[in-house]
Amino acid sequence: MSDDRRVTRRAILAGAVGIVVAACTKRRAAVPPEPAPATGPIAEALAAEQAIIAAYDAAAPPTDGDARYLASLLAAHKEHLTALQRAAGVAPSATGTSAATSSPTPAPTESQLQAAERASARRLTDSAVAAADGAVAALLASIAAAHEVYGTRRIVRFSSTVQVP
Repeated sequence: MSDDRRVTRRAILAGAVGIVVAACTKRRAAVPPEPAPATGPIAEALAAEQAIIAAYDAAAPPTDGDARYLASLLAAHKEHLTALQRAAGVAPSATGTSAATSSPTPAPTESQLQAAERASARRLTDSAVAAADGAVAALLASIAAAHEVYGTRRIVRFSSTVQVP
């Protein structure tokens, strides 16, 4: 008795039909889930950064020729906002100011901007310590350090004749 294992034409045709049918079926592309709204430390940091940007936008133009410095701080805060938006999984948006409020508020003074920076640095530091994700903690700590510098640098810069770069 010989063990004759041959492939029949019927088996070949059935395999070919199976391949054709499989190739013709529609496959649905995986739809990525919509990102969840930011919560926790990231949401708090986003709100704080937006408030600081609004404060800098509302600040009176400096009379001492220091407009470039304030513009650089505003640009840095907009970069912080973009980084936070990416960490939150939301598309970075335009970082301009929102629509005007119904009652005009006085422009913040330099000392009020400094106080806002220092208060934001403290909140961000606390959030960084409490963050469960290491990448989020690092981002929040980095932004907190920048806010601390922004809140104290202006004092150093204006309290002495030495210009801090």
